[in-house]
Amino acid sequence: MTAAPPTWGVQYTLSLPSKDAARAAAAELSGMGHRLTAVRVHDHFRFVPSSFWYGQPSMDPELEG
Repeated sequence: MTAAPPTWGVQYTLSLPSKDAARAAAAELSGMGHRLTAVRVHDHFRFVPSSFWYGQPSMDPELEG
């Protein structure tokens, strides 16, 4: 896949089944010219003890899992 590098910030939200799949998607975006890619767990603040959201139910239960 060949694409021109983005000139402005672009955000993609992907729901993938595993960490390896997420890292592969980040690598693909990087290969397309995106200078910064990041992978994080959905509702990641639920797992941070200092966060207000710690231990709370998901705001998007359909994306959980």
